[in-house]
Amino acid sequence: MGILGSIHSQLAGMNRATQKVADVGARAAQGEQPGVKDAIDLIEAERSFQANVKAVQTADQMTGALLDIKT
Repeated sequence: MGILGSIHSQLAGMNRATQKVADVGARAAQGEQPGVKDAIDLIEAERSFQANVKAVQTADQMTGALLDIKT
């Protein structure tokens, strides 16, 4: 898998995390009381998003390093 494939996977992970937050928000908007599961879902989504952002940053740094080597 190339760098673009890696970034694509990370973007998909960010989308899943964003959707999880949206789901919790939608339940709250419908008047459901937030519960422990909602808190856990939000924490998981936050950590997942952070991890995926870090992976994209690392891929970006690797790309920059490769371009520096070629020039």
